[in-house]
Amino acid sequence: MPIRKIILIYVVLLFALQLPLYSQDETASASEVDFGFGLGIGAVSLDGTVYNTIKLNPELSFGKFGIALDVDFRFTFSGDDGDTTFKVYEPDWYLSDGNFLDYLNLYLSKFDYIRWGESGDDLYAQLGSIKSATVGNGFIVGAYTNESFKPVKKYTGARFELDTALFNWPYMGIEILVSNVSALDLIATRIYAKPLGGIESPVFSGLETGITFAVDRNPYFFLEDNDSNGIYDIADSGEAFENYSTLFVTTDDPEPVVIYGVDVMQPLLDVSVFTMAIYGDYVLQGLSDPAMGGSVGLGGTLIKFMTWNGGLIFRGDDFVPSYFDRTYDLDRSTNYILYQNDHSTPIQEAGIDYKTSLGFNFLSGGISFVTQVTGPFDKPTEDALDAPWEYPHLMALFSINEGIIPYFDVSFWYDKQGIDSLDSLFDPTNALIGGRVNYRIQGAVLSLQVDVKYDAGSPDNWDVTTKLETGIQF
Repeated sequence: MPIRKIILIYVVLLFALQLPLYSQDETASASEVDFGFGLGIGAVSLDGTVYNTIKLNPELSFGKFGIALDVDFRFTFSGDDGDTTFKVYEPDWYLSDGNFLDYLNLYLSKFDYIRWGESGDDLYAQLGSIKSATVGNGFIVGAYTNESFKPVKKYTGARFELDTALFNWPYMGIEILVSNVSALDLIATRIYAKPLGGIESPVFSGLETGITFAVDRNPYFFLEDNDSNGIYDIADSGEAFENYSTLFVTTDDPEPVVIYGVDVMQPLLDVSVFTMAIYGDYVLQGLSDPAMGGSVGLGGTLIKFMTWNGGLIFRGDDFVPSYFDRTYDLDRSTNYILYQNDHSTPIQEAGIDYKTSLGFNFLSGGISFVTQVTGPFDKPTEDALDAPWEYPHLMALFSINEGIIPYFDVSFWYDKQGIDSLDSLFDPTNALIGGRVNYRIQGAVLSLQVDVKYDAGSPDNWDVTTKLETGIQF
């Protein structure tokens, strides 16, 4: 069916779906129970076939407890010689060679989340999608997400935070992150102490020091998941590592990634228009002959709508700062090449990097923008395609919530490595690009999302996922 006809059908559905909403009562009784429901109708390309989708997103919260479903019914009509066959997207419900853990993840992923509280509360627990998780100062786990392969694959993670202030003893706490509860591959735990927590001072009582231990039990998880021949070949890692990938082709189980370190954070100033804190980390990557790294910096807020951060990163040979970051599931194999390398002949030599970030939040969060730039002080010695880590790395996220622009909310993200010139800043090579636009009238929504991901193993080096959806929410 031509794309123009598909879009026309969805636009008609958009206005048809909104008609019943005008007759709804505009008032709502005050209650601790909040209920929402989302219905989406759209299309998505999976395995080279366009599937129609019906998405159900009911959401219920009661006090600090919340639960939401994320159920996709994806189907298509196919056939030859005029015969039409209804076909569902089988991997949504059945796995031909799946084991118990595969099925556990398949059906747990039907829940978007089950949670108690919010991150930062004295008690917080969540099972489901992880949109962004940072442990401690973020030098080991920073803004990690397990949603990198949506909508094709969904994974269920877990988060847990407990501060002993819950028991009127504000001196200790623990953070736990599990990226995938069915595979138990990436697990991170941090135990922290607040030795001055009992002091009635917004500055001194905030002193915090912690110990973090993180492990990825299967750094080839996604290679195994996507490769039917059982051979784990890091040659798919990308052009920058093609000279090293042959060292790591194996059918054996890989050694786990083990990372551990200590951190400290001390507030320096806390007034209404300006806050500032100093932080530091020391991290080891590996058990024998570990790669070493550290960081020190300042961060805080200005006039409540601006966040800022600046610091230095000290890298030993082959050390990867924020090893488990937002793009980790896309970069597992490239990170693992550095992790497993013999540091006596380093791929990435030791150095000192700068790290800066700046964020803006206007109109009570209606418009937000955050960008981070990291890069080495040393002059590059190789081409950006061969050694992107020798060049600046930019990450940026921009969003406009509904109400700023009538009927629309939009978000765009851009993650670019190996910036060797102003022109290369806009070159999509070694970049992760995405965007989402929602058009809403009352409870009816028309949504378009596009994700572009670099994949050296695909014919044109790019994986492009587009998703068009109409729905209602109330």
